[in-house]
Amino acid sequence: MNQLQGKVAVITGGSRGIGRAIVERFLTEGAFVFVGYYNDDDGSAALRDDFRDAIVAGKLNLQEGDISIPQTADEWMEQVVGTYGHLDVWVNNAAIQKLSRSETLSPDEWHRLLAVNLDGYFWGCQAAGRLFLRQRHGVIVNITSGNDVLAVKNLAAYTAAKGAIVALTKTLAVEWGNAGVRVNAVAPGATDTPLNADLYTDDVRALYAERIPLGRIALPHDIAAVVLFLASDDSRYVTGHELVVDGGLTINGTVYHPLDDGDC
Repeated sequence: MNQLQGKVAVITGGSRGIGRAIVERFLTEGAFVFVGYYNDDDGSAALRDDFRDAIVAGKLNLQEGDISIPQTADEWMEQVVGTYGHLDVWVNNAAIQKLSRSETLSPDEWHRLLAVNLDGYFWGCQAAGRLFLRQRHGVIVNITSGNDVLAVKNLAAYTAAKGAIVALTKTLAVEWGNAGVRVNAVAPGATDTPLNADLYTDDVRALYAERIPLGRIALPHDIAAVVLFLASDDSRYVTGHELVVDGGLTINGTVYHPLDDGDC
């Protein structure tokens, strides 16, 4: 308990799924949390209702914005510094997903997927990094995916972005390490979230249950616990690392998400 007592954290895509679980865990551990979200009235309303006391106490703030736009990260940073005076942890988690054959993915779809899933991460890292370099301390945690370890069919743009984030994580860890800034990644395996709700058919769930050595799909709080570790001082000598949290899936063979046209 209280591993983040008094620290300030930004979590993008924090209104539902893994992001919301990270918000909950960070609040429990004593952090002040700023949540960025986009186009999720239901999720943000539920978060406000469930954590009304934290909002009243100034422990939780929510702001809508499109992280694929560079100015959004800068605006969120200005709000955080204006409110709290500093920042300790930035978690890049916001993501979108589309199941599609690579040969039919349109240019607009490709660019939108990369704009959110890759560009948005860079803008977040850049905004946080500028402040962290001045402060001479700070932690960035990028949420990647087990897909960049064990490729999954029909998710080319999403997987390409996640793989690029791993490279970005390592590069920034090398660039900023001598300023006391740590940059790491967490790669969730199959996880029960709204983002995956349409992908996880009964057949897919049965396949995962068979292939995952621990026998189940992850819950968001399983991932949040690992993000907490990388955000806390317990990982003070860890940087440039992608920590895979998948119940052993990526060491136990491939899986796929079938399309409706009989793909196999």
